[in-house]
Amino acid sequence: MVKRILTAIVIVSLLLVAGCSGAGGSSDSASYEILKKVELASKWRMCQVRLEIPSGAELPLLLKLADGDKVDGYFNLEAGAKLEFSISGNSQLYKSAVQEAASGKTISDRFSFTASQAQGNMYVLTFRNGDKKEGASVFLEVISPISAPIFVPLESK
Repeated sequence: MVKRILTAIVIVSLLLVAGCSGAGGSSDSASYEILKKVELASKWRMCQVRLEIPSGAELPLLLKLADGDKVDGYFNLEAGAKLEFSISGNSQLYKSAVQEAASGKTISDRFSFTASQAQGNMYVLTFRNGDKKEGASVFLEVISPISAPIFVPLESK
C-alpha cells in the first residue's frame, strides 16, 4: 500500500517537475520555479531552481538515488531573514544551524553527499523558513546523476 502511494506521488511529482520552461508546481504553502536544467557530459544533470517559501513554512525536495550516486549543490537565500536546511535519507545526514541574515551577510550553504544502501534510495532536502513575518526566496543548484529524478511532493488538504 505504501509503495503504491509513494509511486503515485512520484509519478505526479515527475509530471510537475518535468517541464523546464516556466513556473513549476505550487501549493498554498510554497512554490518553485525551474530556472535551468542542463545535461552535463551525458552523465550528470544540473538543475537550478528558485524556491518561494512563505513565513513559517517548509519545502521538501525528494531525490531518488541509487547506491553510490553522488549529489553536489549549493543554495543562497535571496530574500528573507531566517533559513534552516537539512538532508535526510533513512536518518538525518545533515542539518544546518538556524541561519539569520545580518545586514550585508549572505545566507548560503554548500552540500555534497553519496547515497548509500543503508540510507535507502529516497533523500529529502528540506528548506524551512524560520521567520514568522517574512517569506523567503532561495536559489538552489543541484548536480546529480541523470538517472536520479528530483521531485516536489504534493500537499493534500
